[in-house]
Amino acid sequence: MKLFSLLALVTGLRKKTDTMEDDNFFEPLYEKIERRPASDFYSKAISENSKGKLSVFDLNMANRLPPNLVCPNPLIKIGLESRIVGGYDSQREAWPFIVKIRVGCGGSIIAANWILTAAHCCRVNDNRFLQVTVSEYDRRAIDQRARTINIKNKYLHPQYDPYMIQNDICLLELEDSIKFHQFAQPVCLPEKNSRIDKVPLGQGALCYVAGWGRVGENENSARILQETQVPIINNTVTGIEIQTRGRTINEDQVICAGYAEGGIDSCRGDSGGPLICVEDNKPMLRGVVSWGIGCARSGQYGVYTRTSSYIDWVI
Repeated sequence: MKLFSLLALVTGLRKKTDTMEDDNFFEPLYEKIERRPASDFYSKAISENSKGKLSVFDLNMANRLPPNLVCPNPLIKIGLESRIVGGYDSQREAWPFIVKIRVGCGGSIIAANWILTAAHCCRVNDNRFLQVTVSEYDRRAIDQRARTINIKNKYLHPQYDPYMIQNDICLLELEDSIKFHQFAQPVCLPEKNSRIDKVPLGQGALCYVAGWGRVGENENSARILQETQVPIINNTVTGIEIQTRGRTINEDQVICAGYAEGGIDSCRGDSGGPLICVEDNKPMLRGVVSWGIGCARSGQYGVYTRTSSYIDWVI
């Protein structure tokens, strides 16, 4: 990811799939990229903020996901028959629960043998494309701590609908167990059906999303794990915006996050990755990067699979 992307307003239309060769299979592809001067970007932010909306202008770059957060009671599995725009380099020790999936997606460690990701990332015939790399940070560096593990089984949600993008969640069972250490840890799962999004616009919790995704059609994937902050948005607001473009959302299945003026979002190559909210000093997996209309577009928010709605299925 280029450094200037933090001050760039990136807009685009999306299609459903890419080719396997571009390392971002089933990820959105931009058809139009617009970059504007930082002065225009902040003028827009100030204007939106004056209307009482949460603004990118308020983003505190020093307010990163705290390092060394741990889940004291991680899920123990006992058997079972896209995308960052406007981000910045993360602190490696802040994201021990994220994994990179070979197909070009992200995922979250929920137990020693289990990864949670998006169902659309799992739609491949050859499970070799679902290999996960644990403790990844710099994709081009030789790192003895990074480890790639093969997939034993994949489990797409039985009601996954690839056309309406519903129940976009998938479990990957690993052939070998992850050995936990400072840079490889499980994330916490929320209580069943718990909600954090029924709040007035501008009062949603500030959460975090990360990945190695692209910022545009002609941009390379990020070399170093990127992180950004996004506020949780009331689904009613997101639903109205999406309906004007001919789509609908199931409020029980998804959670939305982002800024009214755009400019910061998860993007291409980040699907399946975690939306993390810090709750009681614990990294809580509140969402899985799923989809959106455009990328970092004004008035459009990122849509994440709501993990709290799938606890019974996961465990």
